[in-house]
Amino acid sequence: MRRKAELEHMLHDARGTSFENPDTSRVSIGTIVTLRNAETNNEETYTILGAWDGDPDRHVISYQTAIGQALLGHEIGETISLNTEHGPAQFTIILIDPTPPDQTTPAFELPSEAAAEPAAAS
Repeated sequence: MRRKAELEHMLHDARGTSFENPDTSRVSIGTIVTLRNAETNNEETYTILGAWDGDPDRHVISYQTAIGQALLGHEIGETISLNTEHGPAQFTIILIDPTPPDQTTPAFELPSEAAAEPAAAS
């Protein structure tokens, strides 16, 4: 019951987030960040989105994750330390881009208010 109450509270407080025109001078919510591993020169890209957004397999992460928190506020050229499966590693931020507009379409259309009102009896 406690967990249910927590989830209901989170849903009640949830607000939609627009990722349009993010500040790309530094890592922020709604940006795509390209990092270069200082040791291997391999590049990784992460998309930083909202609290409930995430698809780790595609490197889409919430700003609340450890990686998201480590990246937020940093600028191109800065080097940061991230924990990897092989231990801590140094990464340099080489690019910050805005996320593209969402191209998904709703699975269904909500009825308009007029269509949702019951017809008056004649």
